[in-house]
Amino acid sequence: QAVGIILTVAMLITPGCIGYVLTKRFDKMLMIAIAASVASSLSGTYLSYFINGATGACIVLVQATLFIISMCWSRRLLLRKTMNSAQA
Repeated sequence: QAVGIILTVAMLITPGCIGYVLTKRFDKMLMIAIAASVASSLSGTYLSYFINGATGACIVLVQATLFIISMCWSRRLLLRKTMNSAQA
């Protein structure tokens, strides 16, 4: 039961975190969170079918991967903005 609760909390929080990392506007944040949750649900279900694994765990794994990618993407954009403002 505890593992199920942790997976449920991860499925609820991670898409919002992905949206928050990528933008600060609320309307865009909602759209990004919806797109991330739909994409991770579909791809996680597809992945679990082919590796014969637990569906919830595969969805959370895909969400965690998307979160790490979005963190790297936002840091790269932040560094690019910092470099451009330092040059100006």
